[in-house]
Amino acid sequence: MKKIKFDRERLIAISDSIISHLSDLEKAIRTDADLDDRIRFNAAAMSIFQAINRSIDLADELIVECKLKTPLSYKESFEIIASENIVDSKISKKMSELIYFRNLISHEY
Repeated sequence: MKKIKFDRERLIAISDSIISHLSDLEKAIRTDADLDDRIRFNAAAMSIFQAINRSIDLADELIVECKLKTPLSYKESFEIIASENIVDSKISKKMSELIYFRNLISHEY
């Protein structure tokens, strides 16, 4: 198998961004009651949206660096990296499911 040289700094920056958005989500919503607060709910929705978008960026970065086929959808990005055994198929399936929620959020705003 051919060794691939990744842009380590870029991958770390994307990963750090995902972690930051998830941390923001944890700060916005600590209890179920926090979801009743419109500002907290909107902050949580945006944190989720941004974390998913950065996850798509990460998948696409791996696809480009590995010179894999171009995805036709966000969901397909995760399917491609799973088919190449870059990520576990269970993780890919969960990330693909999150695309549905990302699209709900994007159409809401």
